[in-house]
Amino acid sequence: MWMAYALLKELEGGRRKTSELRQSTPLYGTAFDWAVTGLLSMGLAKRVIEGGEEYLEMTDAGRSWLSTGPWPWAQWGYGWGPRHGRCW
Repeated sequence: MWMAYALLKELEGGRRKTSELRQSTPLYGTAFDWAVTGLLSMGLAKRVIEGGEEYLEMTDAGRSWLSTGPWPWAQWGYGWGPRHGRCW
């Protein structure tokens, strides 16, 4: 998830060319492709093709996800504590 988070942080400024994102993020090869596919399948980003160039753009869901963080349930201690202690 940190890879998708890194890409969303890059998209905060607006629409970016996919080729520029490949150079500016610390993701290489299939890791980059996997992160982009994850963002697209979760609806956090959308792909736009204009003039033969491919761009990525953050959606409203992506902005919301970015504002709460990648794991909002982590702050509540999900799955731990007296209530969920040894249930699995």
